[in-house]
Amino acid sequence: AWRPGETPRVAARLPSPLRYAAVTAAGGKLVIAGGSLPNGTASRAVLVFDPATRHVSRLGRLPAATTHAAAAALGGVAYVVGGRGPAAKTPTARIVAVDPAARTVRAAGTLAVPRSDLAAVSLGKRILLVGGREPTGTSAAVGELAAARAQKAPKTPVRTNVYAADAAGELRAQGADGRPADD
Repeated sequence: AWRPGETPRVAARLPSPLRYAAVTAAGGKLVIAGGSLPNGTASRAVLVFDPATRHVSRLGRLPAATTHAAAAALGGVAYVVGGRGPAAKTPTARIVAVDPAARTVRAAGTLAVPRSDLAAVSLGKRILLVGGREPTGTSAAVGELAAARAQKAPKTPVRTNVYAADAAGELRAQGADGRPADD
């Protein structure tokens, strides 16, 4: 735990060390899903940290061992998006919903293209997805997930290439004469 101007402190301990876990805040708790374990495998564990009690508990399991996934929350539900297994170049298209209040883990949809190592952030009633790795290599895609009306599962993301307008002659008039700032 850390607050600006204060010394960081240990708030709790995980049952096992993890790297590259999908982490987000949902329903006043921190959801920690999957991640790389010290022995080189990926975890299926879904953990919840409650800052009020400083306790970490196991909520459930992901459908498959997952690392390098992203997570973001909508309406108190954490969504674990994409990721991969313990081996590189094995991205998945899974979207998993984790509800800390109901203590459930369920399938919530799939991405149009499998992605790992992406970024996810909640933006209003949507989750913005950026970049990552796809089966063909590094992705420049920007997309979004939005809750469907009849269900809580996110829709398939819209794919946009963030580099589509970076070619010569593609700048708007306001930026065409721009120069790099002097350091």
